[in-house]
Amino acid sequence: MQRRYQKVIEEAPAPNLDPATRNALTAEAVAFAQAIGYRNLGTVEFVLDADTGEHFFLEINCRIQVEHPVTEAVTKRDLVRLQIEIADGEPLGFSQGDVVFDGHAIECRLNAEDVARGFMPSPGTLSLFFVPDLLQLRVDTHLCAGATIPPYYDSLMAKLIAHAEGRDATIDVLLEALEDLDVEGVETNRALLISVLAHDDFRRGVISTDWLERAIV
Repeated sequence: MQRRYQKVIEEAPAPNLDPATRNALTAEAVAFAQAIGYRNLGTVEFVLDADTGEHFFLEINCRIQVEHPVTEAVTKRDLVRLQIEIADGEPLGFSQGDVVFDGHAIECRLNAEDVARGFMPSPGTLSLFFVPDLLQLRVDTHLCAGATIPPYYDSLMAKLIAHAEGRDATIDVLLEALEDLDVEGVETNRALLISVLAHDDFRRGVISTDWLERAIV
């Protein structure tokens, strides 16, 4: 789920992707890395034509990505640790066949921005920052009450990552977290995230890269 090519919500595994296409994508990603002799963390990105089912190579990001927690959740692998170990010359310690998915994971990006004013950045000092402590929720953030969000950098405040057995349960965890989340001092995109996650199209997985701007914004 993205807006102006910037991701807002990421998930794994991709919903409504047939096994044959998934297998082709993963095989091509591995072949790409092997062909260039790449030996570290990276993300191979593809775009899929929803009408024809064709997929096309987009780019490879040779680094850790913002959405890496969803991969960590479903594979039970610490990607940052592995990246450091590989850079230190240590062997990977597992094969491709050892990588299996466990459950479903969805990450949403909580941003300091005023959605009603064209997603204008909303810098300021936090008088309150509370995220509920839920069993199936991971929160990556550096913020607390009293922290300042400057106007010079990315507006990302926190990443909320839910991991549950099924996709519906994962969505429900995130909705509960966002409903109970409390931030004062800046505007956030919390209401937008709730609207997306609660939308029937998202629940059914019938979304595309331009869906957010067509259906919500």
